[in-house]
Amino acid sequence: MRQIDFDYLCELANLKLSREERIRLEPQIKKIIEWVNKLEELKIDVNEEKAFGIDSILPLRKDKPEISLSLEDVLSMFPEKERNFLKVPKVIEGK
Repeated sequence: MRQIDFDYLCELANLKLSREERIRLEPQIKKIIEWVNKLEELKIDVNEEKAFGIDSILPLRKDKPEISLSLEDVLSMFPEKERNFLKVPKVIEGK
C-alpha cells in the first residue's frame, strides 16, 4: 500500500479543515483511498463489445443534419423571453 499524505490530499482538494474535522475525517478518507487502491489490484478483461452492457456491438448511426425548429418557432412556444433569449428561473444564488 502506498503511504497517504493527508496534508497534500487536502491541498489538492482545497480543503481547509479544523483540528476537529481533521481528527474525524483523516481516518475515514484514508480508509476510502485504501479501498480505491485495492481496485487497482483487480484484473479486469476489457471487452469493448460488452462495454455498454450488451453482447454484441451495436451499429452507431451516422450524424446527419436534419431540419429543426427556427428560432422564431422556439421563442413563440416559450412563456417568457427577452429579445432572442429564453428567460428561466434563477437556480444559483449569487453571493
